[in-house]
Amino acid sequence: MKDQRTADKVLQSSDPRQIRRLISEIRGSDGQSWRKVSDSHVIKATAIKFSVHKQIRALLMRTGSKTIGECNPHDMIMGTGCSLNDKTASDTSAWRGQNLGGNALMETRNHIRKVDKA
Repeated sequence: MKDQRTADKVLQSSDPRQIRRLISEIRGSDGQSWRKVSDSHVIKATAIKFSVHKQIRALLMRTGSKTIGECNPHDMIMGTGCSLNDKTASDTSAWRGQNLGGNALMETRNHIRKVDKA
């Protein structure tokens, strides 16, 4: 994945839909390469976001040890694949998506706890 022009566009965008579209169009990407590194990149970006923004960090920490799902019926990678209004939204066994966004939040929450204890 050596498409610097598209990578620059991704970095300049703040629109998640545009970013996802751009990533899917990266020349030389078969999707497999992105999936191999995406988890760690999403977790790193989430950790940075919550280390900078103290108010949302406090909100995240108030979730305790609850499972966090990114309810998005249109995103099977970042989201759970279900809507917040779905009856199955809180049933993790019914989620169709990978929930990368929710998993990144939980990883970040665990990291913050470890750092705060140290």
